[in-house]
Amino acid sequence: MKKLQRVGLLTFLLSAAPFSFAQSAPQVQVAVNGEYVTFPDALPYVNPSTQRTMVPARFVAEKLGLGMQWNPQTSQVTLRKEPDTIQLTIGQDYALVNGKKVHFDAPAVLRSNRTMVPLRFISELFDARIEWLAERNLVAITTSGHASAVPPASVPPAHGSIGAARGFGMPACSTPSKSRLSSLRASIN
Repeated sequence: MKKLQRVGLLTFLLSAAPFSFAQSAPQVQVAVNGEYVTFPDALPYVNPSTQRTMVPARFVAEKLGLGMQWNPQTSQVTLRKEPDTIQLTIGQDYALVNGKKVHFDAPAVLRSNRTMVPLRFISELFDARIEWLAERNLVAITTSGHASAVPPASVPPAHGSIGAARGFGMPACSTPSKSRLSSLRASIN
């Protein structure tokens, strides 16, 4: 009987440990041009295998001023901002950028009925600068034509919990000297 109780207690403790960690893990926040992005249903998270932050495509696309289309037949999301087009297919480790195949390390996935895309890849392709503020678990994105701005420390309401952002996979600040889309445009022409 005592052995059964010990096994039961051990099973309970082991099953509760990951849940406790997930509930206490800090939430990744995203801001574009100094304004928080609100994610009403699917929250950003760090992909444990790639260490990249994944975000719901629609909400970030809207904040970056991108047009977005979802094709359920091909499981493909298309992001547009003239003159550029990016097509990502769920599960693929590459995107078609203005018709040219570009590989990356975090494929788009479906999670909570949302298309989740790698934040750094999308942002940098559209000439945005990214800053990771580890003490706030905040990704601050600044689009071209805007001054760098970090929103106040207050956090917008959101539900659920996500993985820790310690594996965000980006340096403190990244400002590419020449955008990836500009480079791709030059190589296509």
